[in-house]
Amino acid sequence: MPWTPARLRLLLVLVVADLLLSAGVSRAHAGETRPASHGARITAEDEVGERLVDLTVDSPALGRTAKVRLLTPDGWEDREPGDAWPTLYLLVGGDGNHKAWTEDYDARLKGLRQLRDVLVVMPEMPLFGFYSDWFNRGRGGPPAVETFHLREVRPLLEHQYGAGTRRAAAGESQGGFGALSYAARHPGLFRAAASYSGFVHPSRHPHAVKAAMTYLGLDWQALWGDPVDQRAVWRAHDPYHLAHRLRTTPVYLSSGDGRAGVLDPPGTEPDPEIPGLEDPADPFPEDAISPTETLMHRESQAVATRLRALGTPVTTHFYAGTHSPPYWAREFHRSLPLLLDALREPEVRAQERVGHRQVDLTVDSPALGGTAKVRLLTPDGWERRRPGDTWPVLYLLHGGFEPETYKTWIRESDIEELPALRDVLVVMPEGGQVGFYSDWWNHGRGGPPAWQTFHLDELRPLLEHHYGAGTRRAVAGLSMGGFGAVSYAARRPDLFRAAASFSGPVHLLHPRMREVWPQMEEAYGDDLDALWGDPDAQRAVWQAHDPHHLAERLRRTPVYLSTGDGTPGPLDPPGSAYDPAEAVIHDLTRSLHTRLRQLGAPVTGHFHTGTHHPAYGERELRHALPRLLRALAPVSGGHA
Repeated sequence: MPWTPARLRLLLVLVVADLLLSAGVSRAHAGETRPASHGARITAEDEVGERLVDLTVDSPALGRTAKVRLLTPDGWEDREPGDAWPTLYLLVGGDGNHKAWTEDYDARLKGLRQLRDVLVVMPEMPLFGFYSDWFNRGRGGPPAVETFHLREVRPLLEHQYGAGTRRAAAGESQGGFGALSYAARHPGLFRAAASYSGFVHPSRHPHAVKAAMTYLGLDWQALWGDPVDQRAVWRAHDPYHLAHRLRTTPVYLSSGDGRAGVLDPPGTEPDPEIPGLEDPADPFPEDAISPTETLMHRESQAVATRLRALGTPVTTHFYAGTHSPPYWAREFHRSLPLLLDALREPEVRAQERVGHRQVDLTVDSPALGGTAKVRLLTPDGWERRRPGDTWPVLYLLHGGFEPETYKTWIRESDIEELPALRDVLVVMPEGGQVGFYSDWWNHGRGGPPAWQTFHLDELRPLLEHHYGAGTRRAVAGLSMGGFGAVSYAARRPDLFRAAASFSGPVHLLHPRMREVWPQMEEAYGDDLDALWGDPDAQRAVWQAHDPHHLAERLRRTPVYLSTGDGTPGPLDPPGSAYDPAEAVIHDLTRSLHTRLRQLGAPVTGHFHTGTHHPAYGERELRHALPRLLRALAPVSGGHA
């Protein structure tokens, strides 16, 4: 097959000097403009086709101007302040050409009905930029590609160009690396990620990075440094080593194996030889005509295996094929339903006032595959709120095996009468009879019920956009909800300022936990292996949820832990028996308390006589509330 300029430019390691000028990414171009003194700004906006707009961004992070291509949704030109659309970031390979997805690939983006309601963002990247802020031998500085994309372009688009906060990312070759690396380095920023022939495990093949960059005349150690001396820098960008941060993110991974496939025309020539690309200890198959794709295949399979071990909802497609655009276009279309499903917004189907300060919401949740209830205890003035009014938020999580779980705290306590909660929005969401505040593993398949995604990535933004929820948040819970509170705070330390557990099983892998699990399985009569898998075979999945294993992430979070010892106490009905389950939870809680104290975390413990009776949850909430509310106090003025 003839070697066209487009095909050459799109090969990961075969960008040659005469194409650098045509792609607009030469070193000469990099020095043409000076960084904007006050941050990134749009210097030009050009309509280049139907629904296509090119922005020129003056970027301090890159030290020059760079392009961003937008495929705009219906109604975008007539947008008003506040209008926003779900956003799909489409990332390109090593040449960084922002036009590639609309001109070089047969992706047919403009003809896709599914993208008429989505803003598609296709940003430029410097040659072989690897979607990273370059190490530059410890000096940092330009090109800072990650900063350009996520801290310059993204806010500009969200403030001025209708980009919403429901985001997914996909890309080919280095763009596949970028999609996974960005999603892992910034959990919660992207709801799904897809890689087509992605360089997704670069620390497995550092010789390939060296060979490709040397071939292009680039300083390969300027990217992440030496792979041995700066091992931590390499791993801090490598999706394989960041896989635990993708635990709840739907991922699509695809790659050919380097052999000629169905989309390679007869007589397709082998890739030109790149000195040093092949590892003598791990040679390429004799029938591989695309060594680059062979490497991508090995890396994608390794990452897929790692993600499955962690219980990530991962979809894979591995096939015979080369490192070429027809496969990337095909895989984009295959992955699009997954990406768009992640961009769906939960919808409030019903809102009902059920008390003086109580409001029930019925939420249609993609993460759950159905509807769920949420009870709000509203603050004073909430009904008269104006756009922009917000209040601090206390999430109260219920225990397991409860009827109408979202009503538990109202039914079992007098929180509506507490004066301290009249200036706080209290959120009491449904969490399943035995949902355990987790996205279920489902024997490696993922999918519903995904309680964590519902609570943190669907319900939370919905309440913050429409119901006055602010960004100062605390979380507390009883029993299973106590586990959920501390697990959420550890798994998402960016979200919660404080957490409290009342009789929560907060050390899942404690030896005594095995005493409780069979009782739960018998009581519920369901396949509890679907939750996190077998505690031995899927140990990584369990660890990814276990507050004791995640204790390092709680070092700066005030945590309140309480539990009874199983002996009937002052709040138990007369004649109550010893409670062995609470005794187990007592040991689990003490274990986490000890671990947090060793780490110097701001932890408070209250260990008392008593059983697993809800009356203790109400009492312990009163004890914990001053600490939770202190954490919710504003730094300076304002509601939230």
